This record gives sequence, C-alpha cells and structure tokens, in this order.
Amino acid sequence: MDECERALQAIQEDNTSGASELVHRAVQCVVLFSETSRDPSPTGFQRDFLAFLQKLIASQPAMAPFLNLANVVLMDIEHAGNVDSMKEAIGEAAHAFLRSLREIPRRIAIHASRILADKGRILTHSYSSTVFEALRFESSRRRSVKVICTESRPALEGVKLANKLAAEGMEVQLIVDSAAPSLLGEVDLLLTGGDALSPHGLVNKVGTYGLAVAAKTHNIPFYALCGTDKILTGELGQRLRIAPKDPAEVLAMPHPGVEVINRYFDSTPVAFLSGVITEEGIWGEDELHRFIGSLRVCKTLGEGWI
Repeated sequence: MDECERALQAIQEDNTSGASELVHRAVQCVVLFSETSRDPSPTGFQRDFLAFLQKLIASQPAMAPFLNLANVVLMDIEHAGNVDSMKEAIGEAAHAFLRSLREIPRRIAIHASRILADKGRILTHSYSSTVFEALRFESSRRRSVKVICTESRPALEGVKLANKLAAEGMEVQLIVDSAAPSLLGEVDLLLTGGDALSPHGLVNKVGTYGLAVAAKTHNIPFYALCGTDKILTGELGQRLRIAPKDPAEVLAMPHPGVEVINRYFDSTPVAFLSGVITEEGIWGEDELHRFIGSLRVCKTLGEGWI
C-alpha cells in the first residue's frame, strides 16, 4: 500500500504530463491497489477502495479520465459478491480501459487528418500527446507541416511539444503565450487537446478560453482532440475542480500585498468549438450532446459517495 501512496503522490505532483499520459499511470495504480489490499471482508475492501478512488480523483481534479476510470471499475464491482470477485472485476475493467486508451490517439489522428489535410499553418497550446500523434500522422502523409507552439507557462510544457514536433521534421515556431491571440489571424487552424469535456465546457490549459475567443474573432476554426475517455456527463462535469497551484511558479519571491493566482486550466464554452475530434469521428455540438446523453454513471458516483 505504501507503493500505491507513492504512485498517487507522483501523479499529483506531475505538472507537465497531459491527462492521456497520467491516466495510464492511474490505471496501473488501480490494479496495484486491488492486488495489494489485504482486507478480507467485502465491506472493508469496498470502503478502502472508495477511499483510494477519492484520493486518485483528487490527485488531478480537473482531468476527466480519472472520473471515467472510477466510473468504469465501480460499475463492474456493483454486483460482485466477495473480495476475490471484486478484485477480478477491477483488474478486468482496468485493463479493458487501458486497452481502449492505447487505441484512441491513433484513431483520433486518422479522423483529424480530414481537418488537417488543407491547413498550412496550425497553432496549438500546451502539451498534448494526442495532438502530437495527430500532427505526426499528418506529417507522415505530406511534405510539410507548420506548427506554432505556445510556451505554455508556468511549466513550459509547450516547449516539450515544440521539441518533439521539430524532431519529427516539422517546421516549428515557439511563441510566448501572450502573443498567441494576435497571431491567430495568420494561421489556418487552432488545435488543442483537452483534459475534460462536458456540457459545462472544455477544460484545457489556461489561456485556451482566450484563444477560442480570438479564433472566433478571426473566423479561424478551433478543434479539440478529445477521446471519449475525456467526455463527462454534466453531472460528473460539475465534479471537476480547477485547483490553484504553487504561487512560486509565477513569482519566486513574494511581494507584500500581492496575491499570486496560478491556475493551470480554464474552461471554454462548447459553443466556441468548431468541432470535437474523438476516436469515433468528428462531432459537432449536437453529436457531442447526443453522446453525453448516452453515458451511464454508476450509483456510487451518481449519488456522490466519493
């Protein structure tokens, strides 16, 4: 169990990886918990598992895949009668979730190629492994892909994306975050990932909302790459929390009377999106809401037990 706690702590302290990367580690954490828990009673095991899931969700409270992972495994143990069957159900559900995660970036990249095919210059914000895969796939299909990356302060994860894209042979420019809105008139597409998507909006790196407004002003299409693991019902979307981060990342030395607000995420209304590219296809707002309406939420999450 100490290993579980250390894994949770590492997930919580990771300020640069995207939701798609972190949830892979979260799945491993879930499996580790089920394998190491020693409580022999169903009631005790379930109590400890719910407490563990609460910590897991709280480790990255703005990232939808953590809630969806909890929802999947909890639905699979609702009717398990003993601890062994609970552990078996958790393992099967977690590994099935992980298998689907591994397929998502490739399938999104294929659908995204329909949007990217005629776009000469693309602006992206923050680091997204799904955006990287989509641009790499597009780069393999044509001679030149030109990308503008924001540096994405304060953790500078946009620099990581810029370096990875350049290593793939793409033409990459890196800009400060504040320059991005003024450059949208010079690009063909705004493309981002997303940490969560619900009727309440797209949760992504702070600054996305401002870029979405600027894209609307310049009549530039804005697409978010979001696997269905990032999509939540309105009910679960309300559970997301954009937590404050360390003020020292913005201002190393405190100034008397100055409060530093350091948030990594913001929420952009769905209406600002031209579309959402999932592993199932390219969805407009109506298709997105139809999918959300089809989602099931387990009793444990729906009634707020965790």
